[in-house]
Amino acid sequence: MAAPVCWLLVAAALGVVSADGADLTMTVLHTNDVHGRFEEIRPDGTRCPKTDAEKGLCVGGIARQKNLVDEVRKKGGNMLFLNTGDYYQGSLWYYLLGAEIVVKAVNYLMHDAMTLGNHEFDRGAEGMADLVRNSTVPILGCNVDFSGEPLLRDMPLKPSMTVTQGGHEVGLIGYVTPNTVFLSRPGKVRFTDEVECVRREAKKLRAQGVKVIIAMGHSGLPKDKEIAEAVPEVSLVVGGHTHTFLYSGPTTGGKISGNAPQGPYPVVVERADGTRCLVVQDFWLGKYMGYINVTWNDQGQPLRWEGQPQLLDNSIRQDPDGLALLDQYRPLLESKRNDTVASTQVLLQGDKQATRFGESNLGNVVTEAFLKFLAQRTLRANGSWSSVAAAIANGGGFRAPISDESPGGAITFEDVVNVMPFGNTLVLLNVTGAQLKRVVEHGVALHDITGLISKGEFLQMAGMRVVYDISRKPLDRVVSLRILCTACRVPVFEDVDPDKWYRIAAVSYIVNGGDNFDFSFVKPQDRLDTGYEDVDVFVNYLKAISPVTMGLDGRISFASAAAAATKPNHAGRPAPTALTALLLPALVQVAMLLRQSLS
Repeated sequence: MAAPVCWLLVAAALGVVSADGADLTMTVLHTNDVHGRFEEIRPDGTRCPKTDAEKGLCVGGIARQKNLVDEVRKKGGNMLFLNTGDYYQGSLWYYLLGAEIVVKAVNYLMHDAMTLGNHEFDRGAEGMADLVRNSTVPILGCNVDFSGEPLLRDMPLKPSMTVTQGGHEVGLIGYVTPNTVFLSRPGKVRFTDEVECVRREAKKLRAQGVKVIIAMGHSGLPKDKEIAEAVPEVSLVVGGHTHTFLYSGPTTGGKISGNAPQGPYPVVVERADGTRCLVVQDFWLGKYMGYINVTWNDQGQPLRWEGQPQLLDNSIRQDPDGLALLDQYRPLLESKRNDTVASTQVLLQGDKQATRFGESNLGNVVTEAFLKFLAQRTLRANGSWSSVAAAIANGGGFRAPISDESPGGAITFEDVVNVMPFGNTLVLLNVTGAQLKRVVEHGVALHDITGLISKGEFLQMAGMRVVYDISRKPLDRVVSLRILCTACRVPVFEDVDPDKWYRIAAVSYIVNGGDNFDFSFVKPQDRLDTGYEDVDVFVNYLKAISPVTMGLDGRISFASAAAAATKPNHAGRPAPTALTALLLPALVQVAMLLRQSLS
């Protein structure tokens, strides 16, 4: 899909060339949102089994990154290697090793600079401190204030820095999304507006005579483009956070390189004053290496550029030192990795398109696990089957699918951690029907009917059935909400009564404000963190129901056909609308009658 490595090397070698009054030509290699994928992976982000590795079917890994970067550096010319955050979370490596493996990886890769992502804060200041303290790579953050956090205040981040390339100073400015406040656990770390801090640092650098200024950060493509438009001193923005695959030109099919581009690489922002800025991002999981070669004039304006994300496939050798680094930890990894907990006969959909736009069978089985577990472990009144009516989890908390193609359909402990790497606990909440509806409304308030911009707050659920109409205004899109009765011997779905009290379960992330959920209306006496971790609950449930055969049952549907059409089903076809679901039994009956009349 991407240009051959040899083409990259030739282009990088041209980094020493200046022409047409050009001041600097430089190659920028970049990664973002690796999410714990330190070793090679299957193209879908799951573990690469030995059989796939031997067939050359796996991609990515720090050993391939290092080999490609070293090959480009050997050719000479001006070059930077940048990372824009979210090394943390997403794999068994991080689940077991935390910051230790991240520090080892970034120091081995020797980025010229990096930024933090929101997930670097997931284990609080304690989880952040080791990275900031022990990284030999400069970490930039112009809008990150550690002064109020005792564990970090003595290790402030640099807002910006300069590096020398071809005899010229190049400015680098780092930033991270202020939404980290509700996306993670930053504690007393404070964040300011990205645009303002980038503008401030860019003016400082320009006053020092720096012409070529690069903003690099973790706020997502829309914010990256906003920075590009608002800060004329910046001519290149290297982004992350939204996992956006930018690519220009034709692509090839197949499991490895078949990702659908979501925009051109680079995105070119033309400003009103006639200047321009290039915006790039490198998808996620370390599957690709972002590559752009830019020629700037003596005023720091890009004149020419070329490049594409480079697929890190089997054509790129894995650096032996990188493999040796990972081998140190393999005994610990393998002891957990090979622990088979269950089997599945179906693909469990954990990709963004499945979990953030509609019903997912993985979302179904996980939330059913929560609901069944709590039904067994909470007190219930006589005549009640459970005291907990429903369970909810944000779609953004599902980070990987579980394949049905492993030998015997095996589900390993690693598979479970890849799905839910954040260590959430289950929280019991007493809420009124009106409050519950407000929570469910929040999950679709920003729903994108085009299916392009995924939002992690979309809710997966058990014990409830909901119908949305996305054509209605935000916070008024739930047209039907039903919930299981609990004061009953046979559970049935009933319309949610705005004035009635219900006990539900939710993952701690959203209860604590993650994805901008607001549960502040819940009084302390109506909230109980059970301490039960999502991974443990899910593993126990998988063992009990194995083999997994969960499908889609219509618990989440859309009244608007246009909205439903944006949600592909397991076969990649548009999901059935609510109307189709209602008519299907009648259509089947008509077909049977026709068959009888013709026989």
